[in-house]
Amino acid sequence: MDNEEAVEGWLVKEFRAYEIPLAAISSADYRNDEEVREDLIYKLYTITHPDVLQRLYSAEE
Repeated sequence: MDNEEAVEGWLVKEFRAYEIPLAAISSADYRNDEEVREDLIYKLYTITHPDVLQRLYSAEE
């Protein structure tokens, strides 16, 4: 198992994350975010499960 597969598995198992299409975020959005290196992005994941979000964020966030 390579590092990418390990991280992807961890995201799915630990955070119930699931993959979303790369086209879900436009190139313009990447360019407008100085913390993002578009050339290094090969997959996108999202975390939406309420139990996981509650564990990660406080009520104020």
